Amino acid sequence: MSAPIYFFAHKSRGDVVRDDRLLPSLLAETGLDTVLDGVRSVERECFCQDLSTKGPGGQSGVLLCVFPPDGAAPKRLGFYPDFQEWLPAIAGKLWIGLDREEPPRPRDLVRTGGGRDVDGVPKPPHPGRPLAMGPQGEQWTVPVIRRPAIVERYGVATTKLPRDLGWDLEGKFVETVQEQYREIWEDTAVIADMFFDDAGALREGEFEMSVELGLKTALRALALNYRVGRHEQNRLKLVNDRNIYVLLGLTVDFLLVKELIGQREKKSLPAPPSASTPAGPPAGSPTTNPAAESSG
Repeated sequence: MSAPIYFFAHKSRGDVVRDDRLLPSLLAETGLDTVLDGVRSVERECFCQDLSTKGPGGQSGVLLCVFPPDGAAPKRLGFYPDFQEWLPAIAGKLWIGLDREEPPRPRDLVRTGGGRDVDGVPKPPHPGRPLAMGPQGEQWTVPVIRRPAIVERYGVATTKLPRDLGWDLEGKFVETVQEQYREIWEDTAVIADMFFDDAGALREGEFEMSVELGLKTALRALALNYRVGRHEQNRLKLVNDRNIYVLLGLTVDFLLVKELIGQREKKSLPAPPSASTPAGPPAGSPTTNPAAESSG
């Protein structure tokens, strides 16, 4: 296993770290603000080192690696071009290095907060559905962000995102998705509209969303559970034209809703989903069985 190593060209450690925190301005400048957010202590959670000799592209700069929750550092922590593949992510500014023998796996990029499974492997913080992605077909947990209101008839919550509790101006009890999750919550409203009509019935036909917008939404969803963004997608190739619409469907629990509606039509009680979800077609409704909800 090996987490990615980032190289900030023409920077010193003081340009990257201040008061034991990664500088938000640099992260935003390099498109890493939603990938490397949540680091509370660089000293405890990261490897960060000046590279005064020639690094990627023959430049000096700073190497940075965020350790996974289990604290396992890459076997080769530093600049070892004979064993790593370094490619530019932003011309003249940012490079990403991956170990050729041990490319990143889900457990290397998983975020903290999900506890551990029975084998002691860190689990993603947000429960969801497993989906095989990437060249190695590793199982990644796609967070279930939103479900249509129809699922409440079956005792299923419309979301498991963290919520604030309180009352509105009329004294009615309300649960409000917390601010840091509001953007992806709104994004998945569009996804839900693609899959369900106003009554919660399943829509048929082609999706009306550009592939690029779909990819951006898919990566924002995955970023809830893993340190992935556009740079990591370019290197790891997790999302492709065969799995993107299945992934988006999983964020709104399309397959569970499909099962519940099918059971309603048969006038039978809902049963928990059990089968895993392979990658599906690039357009149209996913046709696989619902996956068991997972946190790892």
